[in-house]
Amino acid sequence: MMNNTSDDKDIELDLTHLPHINQAVVDSVISYLENYLLPDQEKQTFVETLFTDYKTDGILGILGVANFLEIPDLITVALEKIQNIMADRSVEEIAKEFGVKDYTPQEVDEARVGARPTANP
Repeated sequence: MMNNTSDDKDIELDLTHLPHINQAVVDSVISYLENYLLPDQEKQTFVETLFTDYKTDGILGILGVANFLEIPDLITVALEKIQNIMADRSVEEIAKEFGVKDYTPQEVDEARVGARPTANP
């Protein structure tokens, strides 16, 4: 359970089922929402600074919270940041950046067996 308490606000979200989530990510999403109605130029500057301290895991965390809370504009911004991370990289570099591991031949075989339709007796 994550809590954000500041001045007269007490926000409690149960995000324990979302990976990559920590208090800093939740605070950033709340900050985004607090600054959402800024004029376009100020909002753009704010959004640029919002992501400067985050590496891939943090951006994925923001994306997860934005998706969970259904914040389309923040989802778009987070996806653009992820797109920029992936740009001009090889498949191997992207897999390493996002922690994607290759399947072993045994895992591939198990997946194939599990995907086969069973015959009705």
